[in-house]
Amino acid sequence: MSDDRLFATSYRYEVRNPNAKMLQKALTLQKSRIETDEKIAHRTEVENLVSSELERARWFSSLEEDSEKRRQKREKELADDELKMANEQFIKIRRARLKKLLTEENIQYEKELNDFGKAFYKKRI
Repeated sequence: MSDDRLFATSYRYEVRNPNAKMLQKALTLQKSRIETDEKIAHRTEVENLVSSELERARWFSSLEEDSEKRRQKREKELADDELKMANEQFIKIRRARLKKLLTEENIQYEKELNDFGKAFYKKRI
């Protein structure tokens, strides 16, 4: 407890009526009030500190959640891009095989027609 606060207060009533018991009782009451005020101030300070730490923990938790959401979004976009590229490659491969198949079939039909003495009509420019 701070004795400065105790001595900084005024004792107007006790000074006008100097009675040792009343003065002692007033000082005791005042001292207990000051101690109570200091306890309340200390508890308030601790409560404010705990509150700020709790707010910081909530903020950090939400930061982690947001970071996790952003990471999942990036991974999903990457997977979607990979799937899109794989589909494009699949289409290119399919087209190439189809072109090869059609070319082979054309060659085969041309051979069959040549065997019969016939040919495809081709307009030459």
